[in-house]
Amino acid sequence: MWKSYVRHLLTVAVVGCVEANCENASYGGTICAERNAITTALSRGYRKFKAIAVVTELEEPGSPCGMCRQFLIEFGDCRVIMGSSKSDQVNEASLAELLPNAFTPAALETHEEDAKEDEDD
Repeated sequence: MWKSYVRHLLTVAVVGCVEANCENASYGGTICAERNAITTALSRGYRKFKAIAVVTELEEPGSPCGMCRQFLIEFGDCRVIMGSSKSDQVNEASLAELLPNAFTPAALETHEEDAKEDEDD
């Protein structure tokens, strides 16, 4: 598994799809394991997720980055189980807890409804 820049491996599992991060010298080109797992699951026909497991090689359990939190919340508020391969410590939170006041598809629908009302006035 590829891990050259941050020097630690991140592995994620969702509905049987186990994926790792794929880094790039141009950091914006990096594909985090969370997004990699979700897009793999989507390509296999899955659309709703109850939980996602995130495991790192760090001493403490890792947490999804902000971009991954935003990406994940698009599919609903699932549980995020965070662990470390170096300890028995496990943390668990909902996406809503990790990303309070999230910008979601529902916010876009509200914005579109407000814009339509403004046009009608």
